[in-house]
Amino acid sequence: MVRDSKINAYATLGGIIFINSALLEQAESPEEIAGILAHEISHVSNRDILQGFLVHLFTIEGIKILISGSIGVDLANNFLNMNFTKSQEAKADKDGLARLEKAQISNQGIKDFFKRMQQSNFATIFLSDHPSNQARIEMAKHYHHYESKPIMTEDEWKILKNFCRN
Repeated sequence: MVRDSKINAYATLGGIIFINSALLEQAESPEEIAGILAHEISHVSNRDILQGFLVHLFTIEGIKILISGSIGVDLANNFLNMNFTKSQEAKADKDGLARLEKAQISNQGIKDFFKRMQQSNFATIFLSDHPSNQARIEMAKHYHHYESKPIMTEDEWKILKNFCRN
């Protein structure tokens, strides 16, 4: 977990997934967090991070390296701010929903999260490179006819939620 006021989670090279504290604070159920993690795990499984890094390296940063003869500090910054394509985001959503289904985790949490984000002023955060929240809600409707089980007790959820307050 990273202390950050942006409602976000992201995966990096090596499969490390970070969740910003603001996201955990906004989440209303462990299933919401599970849905977001399933999405990020899909980015790792689909090698979206490596693909994006290589594309970036061989375009903008590659040109800078050729011209200057050295690797700039901007490479790390650009990598950390790299965005996925809308198709990569849509595939990560679909694969994440399938992952939830396989693990018997309800996708109601992720639907609730998208609905809240759609109704809030945070909705614009994801619009540039993510499918719309409405499209994500519609996609999740295709994954609702399976048995699910709770992943945390209420006490465990309270402990997790309080983690970001300490």
